[in-house]
Amino acid sequence: MSWTTAIVAASAVAAACVGAGLAVRARVRAERRFALALARVDEHMAAISSTLASALETAVEPRRPAVALPVGGFAELLEELAETARTLVGADALALRVEGPSSRPVLVTTSPGLDPALLESLLAGRSARDVRAATVQWTYGPSEQAHAAYRSALVVPVLEGGEPTGVLAACSAAPEAFGSEQAAAVRALLEEVAPTLSAARRLARVESGSVVDPATGVRNNRGYRQELEREVARAERTGRPLSLVVVDADGEDVREVAALLSRLVRSTDVACRRRAHELALVLPETPAAGAERLVARVREEAARTLATGGGARLALRVVE
Repeated sequence: MSWTTAIVAASAVAAACVGAGLAVRARVRAERRFALALARVDEHMAAISSTLASALETAVEPRRPAVALPVGGFAELLEELAETARTLVGADALALRVEGPSSRPVLVTTSPGLDPALLESLLAGRSARDVRAATVQWTYGPSEQAHAAYRSALVVPVLEGGEPTGVLAACSAAPEAFGSEQAAAVRALLEEVAPTLSAARRLARVESGSVVDPATGVRNNRGYRQELEREVARAERTGRPLSLVVVDADGEDVREVAALLSRLVRSTDVACRRRAHELALVLPETPAAGAERLVARVREEAARTLATGGGARLALRVVE
């Protein structure tokens, strides 16, 4: 073997060693980052669990004064979890959909730009208990690449007591951004918070009896004020749209109108009874144009189904 060949071989070995060392250091840094994030989550969730457990004990003990958990407490917990998971894996956007206190799904996202069709394709059909995690890679043609917001995703089911209750989807603009380490970190995070989610849901169910209007089954005035306050604060914090539809049902059967509204809204919207003959729809993630479209649907359905033959006195207005 010539000296030149030996030098080239030695250089190749040295480069390989340097590459391996860099890879090891990168993995160690990633593991430390995950460990630190999980440690912060452990501390945060332990505090939440303690508070929830204490509040739940107080709420169900008849001889002690009830502790009122804000209506948005469960959703706020999901928002905290979603943002923690997004930071943990370095995602550009993340969505989390989990069974809510009323058994209807509660959806939170960390980015208002998530396309609804894309989001639904990720969240649908991924909660089977035998699926631990799934990675998704999107490829685009040359003309589509400039407009593609995301190129890879990680989908992990949410399990509570071994039963699927929801799904988490993280998206990245980078190709192949998620692998086994990110999947393991998200699974560990979800396992960590599962007892807290269950406790928060139970407590929200206990508390929900005090914010539901018994005549219509929708939120009462107290529930309306709490929900609106929470959504206004979230909209101000995130810059996402929020609309309010006020429905004057004077002259109509308010129970029929409430049932009509409940049929037409999305699972993330909230129907409320503000006054004796006035209802409201709190519409998160909805600009005024979207609220106006909903108003048109309500008018059309009211004309078709209300017992008065059209709901002529049913007045709706949009507040953005």
